Amino acid sequence: SLVRRLGGWFGEVRSVTIAPRGTTIISGYDDGKVRLWHTRTGKLQRVIPQYPGGAVTCLSLSRNGQRLATSSCGSTCGFQVWEIGSRGSTQQRMIQMIEEAPTTSVALSADGTLLASTNREGVVYLRSAGTGLLLQTLPAPPGAQGFWWPQSDLAFSPDSKVLAVNYHNII
Repeated sequence: SLVRRLGGWFGEVRSVTIAPRGTTIISGYDDGKVRLWHTRTGKLQRVIPQYPGGAVTCLSLSRNGQRLATSSCGSTCGFQVWEIGSRGSTQQRMIQMIEEAPTTSVALSADGTLLASTNREGVVYLRSAGTGLLLQTLPAPPGAQGFWWPQSDLAFSPDSKVLAVNYHNII
């Protein structure tokens, strides 16, 4: 059953996650902003602005709750990594990169040190979440190309040694 409806009208919600302790719901919107909500009260705690005129297409929170990765697309497409501080405070991290194609999914490793992202061509990029350094590029496997939005999800294993990628019809 519906427990609570959060907030007023901010546009379409594109992505949502819950912080590891369950006290905060994080949502990304068409208006280009990320909103952090108190789970129990439903009150808006904080708004994080994104790219002007760009919808927040996906977000990922590290399992330790320390880093938040967001991607958005408008006049430019890219993603950012945010450091989540004490009491819900956030500081923008140094990563803000533009992909050749819009980012379709992002995932942070459990400890928040690795960032995986995908684009419409099915390419997976693995980066250092702290510096943005590109560590590895993985092309889409045969049979996964040619879809408008080939990936819908990325997930790291709890030990961060395995990255699962959903290529529409292939995992």
